[in-house]
Parts: sequence; C-alpha cells; structure tokens
Amino acid sequence: MGIYDLFDVIFFSAAASNHSRPFANDTLSILLGTLLVFIILCAVFFTFQGIGLYVMAKRQGLKHKALAFVPFASTFYIGKITGECRFFARKVKHLGLFTMLVQIAYFTACILKIAAQICLLVTEGDPTFVTSGTGMGEAYVAMGWDSASTLLGRIAKWYYDYSDLMFLSILDLGYRLLMLTLL
Repeated sequence: MGIYDLFDVIFFSAAASNHSRPFANDTLSILLGTLLVFIILCAVFFTFQGIGLYVMAKRQGLKHKALAFVPFASTFYIGKITGECRFFARKVKHLGLFTMLVQIAYFTACILKIAAQICLLVTEGDPTFVTSGTGMGEAYVAMGWDSASTLLGRIAKWYYDYSDLMFLSILDLGYRLLMLTLL
C-alpha cells in the first residue's frame, strides 16, 4: 500500500466518523499524526531494504554501496544490481533509472494529492458525502467538495477530482510494471 492509499483511507474514515460535527480541527490533527506514524514505519522498512541492497552490492563488488540507503536512488541501485533486463522482448540496460524517474513522478503526484486534500479541508471546510442505503445499512461511498470559493481551492479541487484518473493510476501502473521487470 502506498503512502497516498493509506492517507486516503485514513482521511475518508476520519471524515466519515466526524461527519456530524465540525471536521477541520479534530481530523486534521488525526491525519497528520497518523501520517507521521506511517512515515516512521516506512523509514524502518526502508532501512531493512537498504541493508539488504548493501549486502548484495558488496557481494557483487559494486561501487557507491551507500546509494542503497538513499530514497529513489535505491530503486536505481536495484536496477544496477539486476543489470541488463528484458522489457517487452527488448534488452534494456538502464531500467533502474527509468523506474526511479517514474517513482519520483508518482511520489510527487501523491504528495500533490495530499496537499490538495489538506488545502480543501482548511479553505473549504467539511467535504460532502454521497451515501448508499438508508438506516442501519447506510454506507458512505464517495467523498468530495461540491465547490471551491478561492482560486487556490478551485485548483486543489480540480487536482483532487481528476488526479486519480489522469496521473496516479497511470504512474502507479508504470511503476509496478517496471519494478516487476527489475525483480
């Protein structure tokens, strides 16, 4: 699960639980706290990955083994350890570099989506919910903002509404295909 996927699940859950009372004050602190815990856990897992890459690079006698501990550069280093790969029946020498560039683009798009959500939360307030069912069987199926009053809010709303379809899905698919090829 990526950083944005987790943030979105937490954001939706917190927003749905606080739907009956003012949203921005309570939930923003919960979201940022949970995001901080997630970042700490990612750092721990990334350290273990770096140790594994470092050991493999040392066994192969590669230079610059410390790149195994640098975010994004570790993906490049995975490609360096892997060497030449076949990607759709073509030999590709620097697949790790391409994978790293897609990873950077995907991470940037996710951070922009999180920033758009926080911007809309702060400037526009509570999101609106679309529900399915009635009574005990009621479930929240969608969340969003109907309109935005400021230019920054309109830009954030556009990115929030369309980034999943236009950026995140395509970049995520590309990154996963390239990583599968590397591994």
